Parts: sequence; structure tokens; C-alpha cells
Amino acid sequence: MVAQEAIFVSLEFADFVLEDWLTKVNFQEYTNQVSKMDTIADFLTIIRNGYSAKKETVSANYSKVKHALADTLYKNGYLEAVEVENKKEVAKKKLVLSLKYINDIPAITQIKRVSKPSVRIYASSRKIPASLSGTGITIVSTSKGMMTDKKARKEKLGGEIICKVY
Repeated sequence: MVAQEAIFVSLEFADFVLEDWLTKVNFQEYTNQVSKMDTIADFLTIIRNGYSAKKETVSANYSKVKHALADTLYKNGYLEAVEVENKKEVAKKKLVLSLKYINDIPAITQIKRVSKPSVRIYASSRKIPASLSGTGITIVSTSKGMMTDKKARKEKLGGEIICKVY
């Protein structure tokens, strides 16, 4: 009987702690911390979700890395346009991407993050993987900026494998 009472008291306490923890403020703080862990993965998910929802444009918070990634996608024909809003206000700077469709079919069918904060993937110029047997692109972050796998091989530059797009 004593064991049952102890379990009941423990369950009441656990319910109290859980109820307190899941307040709106704590939940928002928790979700903000989780989503800021890998900003590039979040950015790629914004693009992926935009295509899934058949949106014309999507926007994301600005960073130089995201801008370089978006420019690489634009130069390779995966995006219609890349614009920066609120250039003068640094805190409110947004990256606006116009998504590209060919006969109502998304230009990007799949976009995958390769290197992650927990497991970084680096490759020399000779070992950079081709995406979908060369029909897609692999985006590499090199010492000379973001570029495709073909350009990195041509310039004999290795670096971090950011993502694969096809």
C-alpha cells in the first residue's frame, strides 16, 4: 500500500512539473533553440516546403552563407530570383527567393543536407561526390566561396559538402 501511495505522489509531482514546463514561454524558448542549431538545414527545409506548397516565393532570415547558397542555386537554374529585403536594417534583413517551376513541375525535386553540425563531411577536389550521376549538383563550401561540384573540381578545390540538389 505504501508503494502505491509513493507512485501516486510521484505521478502528481511529474504532472505538476510537466504542466509548468510546457508553458507557452518555455515551449517557445525550447523550439527557438532547436531550430537555430542548423540554420542551413532550416533554410533548405524552407525551400523544400515552398515547393511542396507550390508557393511562388519564400523568405528566410538573411545570412551570408544562405545568400551564397541561394546565389549558387540561382546561377544553376533552380531558382527564378534571389532578393534581399530591408538591406539597411540588419536585424530585419530577409532573403526572398522566387521558386522556379517548369510546366508546373518544381525545378528542385529533392534537396538533401550532407554535412551537418554534428558530423561535418569534407572532400578533396577528386573525391567530391556527383549528385544523381552528374545530372544534379553538389554544393561545396570552399576557401573561394560556395560553388558546385563541377566548378570545385575544375578549380581543384576541396571543402565541406553542404548539400545535394536534383
